Amino acid sequence: MENTAPLLGHDKVREGQELITKYKSARSAVEARILSDESFWNTRHTDSITDSRSSDMPFTASTWMFSSIVNKHADMMESLPTPLCLAREKSDEESASALNSILPVIFDRADFTSVYSDAQYDKLKHGTAVYGVFWNPLLENGLGDIEIKKINLLNIYPEPGVTNIEDSKNVFYASKVDRNDLLDSYPYISESDLDKSFFAQTDTDKVIVIDWYYKKRVGTKTHLHYIKFSGDALLYASENDPDCIGGFYEHGKYPFVFDTLFRETSSCFGYGLISVTKGAQKYIDRLDQNILERSIMSSKPRYLMKKNVGLNKDEFLNWNNPIVEVEGDLTEERFHAITLPELDSSVLTVRDSKIKEMREVTSNRDVNHGTSESLTSGVAIAALQEAGSKVTRDIITNSFNAYESVVRLVIELIRQFYSDERCFRITEPNGDGYRYLNYSAKGLREEKITIGNDIFYRLPIFDIEVKAKTTSVFSRLAQNETIINLYKLGFFKSENNAESISALSSMELEGKKQILESLRNNKNSLSDTPDTQSSSDEKIKSKVSEGVKSAKKLYEVKND
Repeated sequence: MENTAPLLGHDKVREGQELITKYKSARSAVEARILSDESFWNTRHTDSITDSRSSDMPFTASTWMFSSIVNKHADMMESLPTPLCLAREKSDEESASALNSILPVIFDRADFTSVYSDAQYDKLKHGTAVYGVFWNPLLENGLGDIEIKKINLLNIYPEPGVTNIEDSKNVFYASKVDRNDLLDSYPYISESDLDKSFFAQTDTDKVIVIDWYYKKRVGTKTHLHYIKFSGDALLYASENDPDCIGGFYEHGKYPFVFDTLFRETSSCFGYGLISVTKGAQKYIDRLDQNILERSIMSSKPRYLMKKNVGLNKDEFLNWNNPIVEVEGDLTEERFHAITLPELDSSVLTVRDSKIKEMREVTSNRDVNHGTSESLTSGVAIAALQEAGSKVTRDIITNSFNAYESVVRLVIELIRQFYSDERCFRITEPNGDGYRYLNYSAKGLREEKITIGNDIFYRLPIFDIEVKAKTTSVFSRLAQNETIINLYKLGFFKSENNAESISALSSMELEGKKQILESLRNNKNSLSDTPDTQSSSDEKIKSKVSEGVKSAKKLYEVKND
């Protein structure tokens, strides 16, 4: 089908300039908050506290907020997500299995661990993390591959008033590009057009490039189109490209995924822990400063002395001089030390209450990061961690939902662009070597089905489950201790096999499938007749022992 639509030109660029100016203006409050929070994170807020202070007094900025954020970030990294694709139809199981093998490789090539780490800092600090999932034709020596990036929050502009990025009519993404590199890549553009930028620009060696994504409804489908421009120069338009009649990305979705912490009304952006705790942090810093100044003043005594008291001040201030000469009597009225009143205990009480407030609001209690004065048992600490980490689990759940959207975009790009067969090196589970897998998107493409005289088209679809790659040390210790307790209770005795299998089936344990399989095999290997059991007592004990050892070994391997 030939594209007969008129080619897009400078009129479309001017339309984009007007839209992004409108979007940027509507987002000014969010931008100001992000900049303010980032300044506070960089401890530049100290200037406002020291304005009224003496210049010779040191300043201290406590790190309670910093501790809350980095501890939450550690929890997020400990639960680094990994995908599991489940086929909705039996005929797609082979494709699902192949995706489960190649997706970890694609994410590793995209350095997703670093991307996820940076994005979670954005989420915790500013309330929003944005992932970009793109097809980069320059990767893999020109073969092209999937690229996953952390998007700068100040550079993306969705439509004002929408809470779901997919409901936005347009999405703009701005980036700085070297001027000479851009002219080399697009030799047909005029350099003077690049200077007609509506963004404030101080660096003459760089230019602002705008990626404009927008949706168009064509029949029953939604097409996603893409325009790249800088200043007045149109660099690319997918509607002018005969290869993009169905849209730039066939999945029809924006290549951006928003992950918010505390959602704002009528906005794609949220707010983070800095906004929530900034007030308490300022009070703590002010009180700490007062207490520190008071401590310094108390440690350096001062004196009141009448004029002509007959005291040699130089000798008095010289601590290496054992004798200080005076003329006349030094009475308390004529010379005495300045006594500071005791610090009011309410100052420490208010400070401690503000610290407690911050720790409660951010769920950053001692037990959350593995310390407790009253507990020594790993199971007890793990139990309190689980009970006290509801906020963390909620944050992780939302991040996993965003990760699922990232995985779906990756699968759609595989479906669209993996036309040629590619070779992947797949690492086997438990480090048992590796294998090679040749893969193309043939199994993901639309399939034509004929039923009688009717023709249908079926597209393979997969459900995505997201799990954490690793579990915490305390969780593993608690699980191991649970297995030991089950062993002590006789769960693995032959006469209790039926009850043990029934009980374990309803429990949440890592590796439960393997241990149940071991118990069932042990049960089936034993004779069902009393006569045989009585005549083979030693044999039964031996097999029960083997089953116990097998179950314990499975858990040792699983938790190694």
